[in-house]
Amino acid sequence: MFLMASLFPVALAQNDTLSVAIVPGSSSPFNGQFYVPNTITVSPNSSLSWVNQDTSSHTVTSGDFTTGPSGQFDSGLLNTGATFTHQFTASGVYTYYCTIFPFMSGVVNVTEP
Repeated sequence: MFLMASLFPVALAQNDTLSVAIVPGSSSPFNGQFYVPNTITVSPNSSLSWVNQDTSSHTVTSGDFTTGPSGQFDSGLLNTGATFTHQFTASGVYTYYCTIFPFMSGVVNVTEP
C-alpha cells in the first residue's frame, strides 16, 4: 500500500503494516519530497516498510545527519525496487535519514491508540 503525500500524519491500528515510498528523484535536494509520507504515526507492534522507487540507491537509517546513526534500525543499501521493513515495538519518536543523501529525513511517531 502506498500513500500520497499528506500534510497530516497517518495513524494505524496496532499490528498493521504500512509502506513509505522513497520517491523517484529523491536523490536531488531540489525534489522537495523524499519519503512519502514524511511523518507517520503508528501504534506499537506495527511494521513499516520502505520501498525504494528511485533510480538511486538509498538507506533508511535511524538517527539524523547531524548526530549520525542511533543504532535502532538500518536498512543497509536499498537498490531500486528493494524494500526494508522494521517493526516498532516501543512508543517513542524515531527519526531517520539516508546516509547517502543526508538531506533526506523522516519521522515515525509510535504512540498507543
